[in-house]
Amino acid sequence: MLGTLSLRHALLGVLKDRPLTGYDLVRHFQGTVGFLWSAPQSQIYPELRRMEAAGLVRAKVAPRGQRAQKRN
Repeated sequence: MLGTLSLRHALLGVLKDRPLTGYDLVRHFQGTVGFLWSAPQSQIYPELRRMEAAGLVRAKVAPRGQRAQKRN
């Protein structure tokens, strides 16, 4: 029997193929597995910050106009 899949494992599985923004990850989970498993924005962004602090992912800030910045 397989162990429980955590949000961290799911995010790493999606990010292994290519870098995505937090927004892209939210859309991915809403579109592909949303009917089986919910991963709302309120869980994804904090987990991405924890993963970055643990050295599992690296954020890249991309310019987005004059007021906002986007992290990849």
